Amino acid sequence: PRWRHVMSIGQMEQGNAIDREAAQWVARGHAGLSASEQAAFETWRAADPRHSGSYLRALAIEKLAVQAAQGELPVPVSAPVATAADAVARPSRRRFMAGAMAAGVAAIAGLSTHMLSGAARIAAERGEIRNVALSDGSAAILNSGSTIAVATQPDRRVINLVTGDAWFDVAHDKARPFEVRHGAFRVRAGGTAFQVSARADGMEVTVTEGRVAVLQDGRDASIATLSAGDRLTVGKAGLAKERLDATRIQQHLAWQQGMIVLDGDLLGEAVDNVNRYNETQIRIDSPHLLTRRVYGTFRTRDPEGLAAALAVALDARVEQQGADIVLTDAQPSAHPATMPAPRPMS
Repeated sequence: PRWRHVMSIGQMEQGNAIDREAAQWVARGHAGLSASEQAAFETWRAADPRHSGSYLRALAIEKLAVQAAQGELPVPVSAPVATAADAVARPSRRRFMAGAMAAGVAAIAGLSTHMLSGAARIAAERGEIRNVALSDGSAAILNSGSTIAVATQPDRRVINLVTGDAWFDVAHDKARPFEVRHGAFRVRAGGTAFQVSARADGMEVTVTEGRVAVLQDGRDASIATLSAGDRLTVGKAGLAKERLDATRIQQHLAWQQGMIVLDGDLLGEAVDNVNRYNETQIRIDSPHLLTRRVYGTFRTRDPEGLAAALAVALDARVEQQGADIVLTDAQPSAHPATMPAPRPMS
């Protein structure tokens, strides 16, 4: 196994390279950066929106690891303590992610960390991204409004996904398979990483590392086998499988970093997704706007910023109505029935 932090998309090489670079910048910063090095750092940070997040996580990881080593911070799962510099030199500390690293990310991203063992039920409140460390060494990240129920059994480890989305990093244990269930379907893994999203009549599974089997109640054999990069939607309508590249997987899991990536999403669907994170709700008071497609990367907890960007991109008007933000057509009579594709938002 290789180094991976709790907020990454798995063992994708591009993400790992960014994490290593971020850790190197943290280590170099201890000695102080020269003017040219500072300029190089700023260039690196501006080159990719992921760089800033990785750098902040590397800082937090080091800080929390030092605090843990000094006895100032409890590490939730028994794990070796490493500094950011160690992350470069010793990239095999996989299980560290369930301990000091989970706490480090929680400190900088407003996340909460929770320990689970035996039988338990835990939910992420609206706007919360919750880290869960399981007693077997596995870890989970729950999206806003998601709930899981843990049922540890002698021969298997069972998680019931009640609602929402959860990403799992599974500790290897060949004798006790790890299963995530929702409705009539379940995902079975030995030691891998994947996300499961609850659907009304089934589930969606995205694998970021290793392989998993998807099973259905009443059938002995698995209905699908998925590898890293595969996404499967299963329900009453049947199976739909697609292959995702590293960029699309990262976009799909951007919620772990408090972000949402819109890439041609219908405005109505995009707003529903953002609303799950906020008490302040965005409402669209125009059937015409609901069918527009939107682009850009936004913070999930910034409905005001998203609404302002949408207003500019879609030529809409923003109004505050009580606690809600309402988007309406700026000039309803001027819009044709069919609109040209909107310009991308950044």
